[in-house]
Amino acid sequence: MIDWPLIVNRLRKAHGNLEIVAGLVHSCPQHLRRLSRGDINDTKFLIGIRLLDLHADGYPEQHREIEL
Repeated sequence: MIDWPLIVNRLRKAHGNLEIVAGLVHSCPQHLRRLSRGDINDTKFLIGIRLLDLHADGYPEQHREIEL
């Protein structure tokens, strides 16, 4: 299972806020907040792929450590 809170919180730190991240992955900021808090455990396929791609671009070493 993917650790969405870890990924989303790293992206928030890298980009300043979740509104920016949401725009980059074409998602709703509220949805990303719920993912970051662990209120929900999954996301739509395309949003998940975009989040993972953004994480891989920003954190290549840490991305390799995530068990997918």
